[in-house]
Amino acid sequence: QGQYAQAEPLYKRALAIDEQALGPMHPNTATGLNNLAGIYYSQGQYAKAEPLLKRALAITEQVLSPMHPDTANSLNNLAELYYHQGQYAKAEPLYKRALTIHEQSLGPMHPNTAASLGNLAKLYESQGQYAQALQYIRQGSCISYQRILEHSRAATSGENKKKTGVKIAFAYHLKIAAARLAQAPNLRTALTAETFEISQLFHDGTVGNALAQMAARFSSGNDALADLARKKEDTQHKWQQADAALIAAIGQPNAKQDPQLIQRLRTRVQELRATLDGLNQRLAQEFPEYAALTIPKPIALGQVQRLLKPGEGLVAFTLGWEKTKSFVWLITPNSASFRQINRTAEDIAKQVKILRAKLDPVANTRLKEAFPVAVAHKLYQDILGPETARLVEVKTLFVVPDGALESLPFSVLVTAPPVGNPQNYQNIAWLSRKWATVTLPTVSSLRALRTLATQRQAANQPFVGFGDPKFTGDPSANRGVGGIRLIGDINSGVIPANRLSTILGPLPGTAIELKANAKTLGAGANSIFLQERANIPQVYKTRLKDYKVVQFATHALVAGEIKQFQLGQAEPAIALTPPVTSTADNDGLLRASQIAKDLKLNADWVVLSACNTAAPDGSSGAPGLSGLAKAFFYSGAKALLVSHWSVVSEPAVVLTGHMFKQWQDNPQIGRAEALRRAQMYVLDNPDRSYYTHPGAWAPFVVAGEGGVGR
Repeated sequence: QGQYAQAEPLYKRALAIDEQALGPMHPNTATGLNNLAGIYYSQGQYAKAEPLLKRALAITEQVLSPMHPDTANSLNNLAELYYHQGQYAKAEPLYKRALTIHEQSLGPMHPNTAASLGNLAKLYESQGQYAQALQYIRQGSCISYQRILEHSRAATSGENKKKTGVKIAFAYHLKIAAARLAQAPNLRTALTAETFEISQLFHDGTVGNALAQMAARFSSGNDALADLARKKEDTQHKWQQADAALIAAIGQPNAKQDPQLIQRLRTRVQELRATLDGLNQRLAQEFPEYAALTIPKPIALGQVQRLLKPGEGLVAFTLGWEKTKSFVWLITPNSASFRQINRTAEDIAKQVKILRAKLDPVANTRLKEAFPVAVAHKLYQDILGPETARLVEVKTLFVVPDGALESLPFSVLVTAPPVGNPQNYQNIAWLSRKWATVTLPTVSSLRALRTLATQRQAANQPFVGFGDPKFTGDPSANRGVGGIRLIGDINSGVIPANRLSTILGPLPGTAIELKANAKTLGAGANSIFLQERANIPQVYKTRLKDYKVVQFATHALVAGEIKQFQLGQAEPAIALTPPVTSTADNDGLLRASQIAKDLKLNADWVVLSACNTAAPDGSSGAPGLSGLAKAFFYSGAKALLVSHWSVVSEPAVVLTGHMFKQWQDNPQIGRAEALRRAQMYVLDNPDRSYYTHPGAWAPFVVAGEGGVGR
């Protein structure tokens, strides 16, 4: 709490007890010295801290050994003191010695070794020696990536803390690379490619529980995959145990260490790591879809360029960690750029929050409050403005957002300052006037959609829709979830049918929407399931793979909106008519894991015209669209139409109907272009005045395969 005056005498007293009870040369005494030094260090009283840190170092060297990990920690503490005083010549040999200890005692691929490499990178970066800094941070990132693979499905809080450290390291790698690029512009091509891959590791550094659950469901239906997945999990568990035992053995005082045990454990850790690598390779070769869910692997910049078609571009963001700046990459088939954004994640989050407050019809009733056009233009200038000239060659822009940008459709950004009345929305230079946009959960999902997806015959039926489930809660014109927080953790048990039915409000407007879309696409009345028929058994009974367009027009529950009363992460779900009596297989909620494993699709579109279906799924560190939307990707959908906020039913009916008409009438355009045209139609031909507000025409985004052409 920064209450140093209160802490100091307590630390001093603890140190005195250790010195008297255990002795002045005991490891606990060294810990007490480091704690007291930390108080002075935090207050900038370096002269008081230095002798304490030197004494702690002398104790660990003499009592534990010069090559003990605790000695490395003491060396780092003293080096940090000198570093923050700008005494780099004194700090450098201490950091290097700590690195040597970690490499020899814990191994060259241990996280502590990566931390020591990061310290040296920081030292050289502070002196403007970016080439040397980049050399060390590259080694650290290599270790961090290996750690991600080894713990790709770990969910313990301790491992999540390590992953947080990994993300910070990747963010620092990007910062150093940007500084090196400014120093050596001739390295632009190489550094753009390098940072592009590192940015993907930053995003994939944590795999949420929802994805792990989906992966488990995939494996349960295939004996060969299930066996291989179990072997990987067993090996990973054994590796974690051996690694922990090795650290504990090395952490013993020098006199109590067992060299033979340490060597056996080192050999065991290396063997298990090699086995894990082999299992990951087999999974990637034999079951690529499962591997895509569970094994983070970046895609090279050149491969992205080969996947992009003429007229397409891909823009990816990494927002700055803590106080660091953010970064953006713009990739086209013929060019690539890497640029630092002069805004932190917090800066961008503030801008997005202002915009979102006026877009959501729940927060902005009937969209009466004006949309802050000037803020939307400023955000565009901050994150994309310098790339405008290069965007001229792009017609469809794939967007891989990060942080707060995940909760904002790029269509509401404004590319030029407003002229005249900013509330005359038809005269605003919306980004959708120029570009159709597609949202991707990760860069690698483009590869999955265009190369890993199996080639199948086109579906032969035009449309099937499920909507207007039988709910008896408060009616609302918006497809929101409101009191759903009362339900609790939907992943931990069955939801009583009567509670679900009474909490959620009826959605009669969705029936109108489904009927209109069915008519546009040439489908009959028997392709629509409403009220009691809009239920989970009917979804399972329907041969969904026969339909080109599959639509769910109902409430959606995003995991981040659900209050959790038990351990574990709630899955996102689609709410359908609940049964009279809930069971484990049917309680009215179609969960992401059920969608991923049980539904077999061959759809050009899956339309989720519900509430917040594009929001992040709430799992720790999971990227946006990793819940419902990604589940539908893996069930066989090529593209999705998903919403960022509660949908106002009336304009949603007009928008989706016009979108499908454009799609039907213009075979040469892509899905994102069909949506863009529909958005501009609602804006320029409003049935009601409030339709021109972006809250009415901009909630939807195309996710997945929405590029140019068919």
